[in-house]
Amino acid sequence: MKKIFFISICVFLYTGNVKSAKDDFNNVKPVRNVILMIPDGTPYSILSVTRWTNWYKDHNKTNLSIDPYLCGFIRSNTAVGPIADSGSSTSCYVSGHVQPTGFIGTYSPDFGDKNLGFIDGKKAYGPVANVFEAAHQLKGKSTGLVATVSFTHATPADCSAHYYKRSKTDIIATQIVHNNFDVVLSSGNKDLSNENEQYLKDNGYDVVRNDIEAMRRSTNNKLWALFHREQMPYDFDRDVNKDPSLAEMTEIAINKLNKNKKGFFLMVEGSMIDFSSHDNDPSGMLSEYSAFEKACEVAVEFAKKDGNTTVIVIPDHNCGGMTIGKYHLKSYTALNYEDIFGGIAKFTRTTEGMIKLLNSNPYTEVQNLFKKYMGFELTDKELDNLYHCADYKQSPLPKEVRNLKPKATWHNSSFSAFISHVIADHTPFGFSSDTHTGEDVFLAVMNPNNQVPAGYHTNVELSHYIQSLIGMNGKMDAFSDNIFARHDEVFTEYETIINENKENKYFPTLTVKNPKNGKSLTIYAQTSKVELSEHNKTKTIKLPSVAIYVDKTNLFYLPKNLVNYLK
Repeated sequence: MKKIFFISICVFLYTGNVKSAKDDFNNVKPVRNVILMIPDGTPYSILSVTRWTNWYKDHNKTNLSIDPYLCGFIRSNTAVGPIADSGSSTSCYVSGHVQPTGFIGTYSPDFGDKNLGFIDGKKAYGPVANVFEAAHQLKGKSTGLVATVSFTHATPADCSAHYYKRSKTDIIATQIVHNNFDVVLSSGNKDLSNENEQYLKDNGYDVVRNDIEAMRRSTNNKLWALFHREQMPYDFDRDVNKDPSLAEMTEIAINKLNKNKKGFFLMVEGSMIDFSSHDNDPSGMLSEYSAFEKACEVAVEFAKKDGNTTVIVIPDHNCGGMTIGKYHLKSYTALNYEDIFGGIAKFTRTTEGMIKLLNSNPYTEVQNLFKKYMGFELTDKELDNLYHCADYKQSPLPKEVRNLKPKATWHNSSFSAFISHVIADHTPFGFSSDTHTGEDVFLAVMNPNNQVPAGYHTNVELSHYIQSLIGMNGKMDAFSDNIFARHDEVFTEYETIINENKENKYFPTLTVKNPKNGKSLTIYAQTSKVELSEHNKTKTIKLPSVAIYVDKTNLFYLPKNLVNYLK
């Protein structure tokens, strides 16, 4: 009886402090600002590793910034299976519709009895609107993206673009540029064409490339700042005088977006946790989650002071299958905390950082480099294997006698794989995979009204909660149908012609004519640009959204009200 009474009191106290939001989330109160933070490819175990490592270095650091707000788990799945990619997962979080692997903000085809969620096959391959677009177009909020990979990479693209192939970065880049995000801070110089850069400048943006001081000096609330060609260095390896931290970019984005009295919606991605997880690199995982944790601190502190901001922390999927403890680890329960975390606490370079050091210093410095930056020396066997690596530039052995070329990992070279394995072998951490895994992902939510989706929910249910935070729950599908209507249904009374672009078939134009009054529209695919011609005069119209052409359906998807210009 006493035990039952005690449990009842605990449940009462818990529900008194945190109101578990209903599945329909109709009673969730909208907030001024939403910060969605996504640690890409993050297994729950790296939270434990980061906590323990921080505590090992400083016993006063017992918790992560998100720990008070951990509230449940989310099922992150594709349209048909439990193991998601970054495209399908975050696309569902922000749109409310399950999607297949590789899709970016796009309706799924119908897979019949394999469907894991409601799928309207009639809309397959067409764009589905997301909460960022709704927040900007309907609520007047500012929007922003922060990442350490290219702005066209899956997670930022999920929030800002629409296509069924995440690899089509030229389409995605143009859509993002034209989708009216106020702040974009990331990598990806290769993906911002001169034409798109000029469009941004013509529309009042500061555009900064590889210039940390220029980013810091910018007083413009409309800012694009890009660093490096495809991805920024891992946090352990970055030059602090040239490359901003994720925390700094988060702070800059918040400060600029917060100038809007109607509020903002910001996505921050800890992008390269996923890369390190793919490579089974515990040092890289610690580097990138620690950097993400500092960005979380920035978001949480802002939310505490603001009082009208919700912070959501949710991985898109798991990756790597990291464990504390592994096969053949002897006396595992007898190991003390120094045995487990003393080694990783000394790591100050990732695999990629070590490769750069090894390939730029003579082989006689190998042991000194590992001792200085990783806290251990190689065994004789490891040193011999290093010399035999085909891609080791400083090897004392001639190339013709080197016989070691390990299997390349998901993101990096065979040499990276070798160094990752060496580093991991000097830790008690195990890995089950070099790809994504299908466990549920953790959820942390800081809400000023203590309304959180506590417990276990699907990705679609989480999306409904996020939609409620901007007053859009139950309204997103109608909004999507309004801004992404099929052109053959919008212009039923008029002649339409899709004009092929011989340079790039994904960027045609759509011409619509009204023969009764001589008016015509020219609509440019993947952009917000429309030209209205009337009486031998042409006027440019800037859409609040993007007109999207999909080759799979041979259709343009655009706002319904465009037809009014022809009347």
